[in-house]
Amino acid sequence: MGESRPCHCERLHAAAIHFNAGEFFKCHELLEDLWREQRGPTRDVYRGILQIGIGYYHALRANRRGAINVMGYGVTRLSGVLNVDVGYDLTRLVDEASRDRQRWREGVPLDRTLTPRLHRATDRA
Repeated sequence: MGESRPCHCERLHAAAIHFNAGEFFKCHELLEDLWREQRGPTRDVYRGILQIGIGYYHALRANRRGAINVMGYGVTRLSGVLNVDVGYDLTRLVDEASRDRQRWREGVPLDRTLTPRLHRATDRA
């Protein structure tokens, strides 16, 4: 019998733990499988989060151009699917990522203390 895989909700939660720990490449590895398996708007959610995480990965390695470009792809992709409920506050992530991307465009380096987190939708203030 084949090995069963956790449902996409569990794998998204595992990816969020890595994202929130600043382990953006590990987050990418988990989300890459997820977005490739999905169809429709949920696919864009996973890919958008993945791209935002990779934007931060580039920023942490002082690749400002790569960070700005990939972050832009992620923000654009997620902005089109903010109404998709995956249990995380996508609007907050887009807002925080957009803020950081603008700072990088202005030449301000990444402030690791301000790196956004994937917040549960139930955590909305």
